[in-house]
Amino acid sequence: MHLPPYSPELNPIKRLWLYIKQNILHNKVYNTIALLESALCKFITSLFLLCNVTHLTCQQ
Repeated sequence: MHLPPYSPELNPIKRLWLYIKQNILHNKVYNTIALLESALCKFITSLFLLCNVTHLTCQQ
């Protein structure tokens, strides 16, 4: 069975994690897990609003 070459640039979740690492986590220190969770939830919420999705996964 032939498998295609590994192409992370074609995988949407890989691109999302790359964006999070470059823009949310890069060169920042979160003193608590709660602060990190808050930053990630804000990002995910803004992403869902930008994409016009009605169901948000972050619960406060």
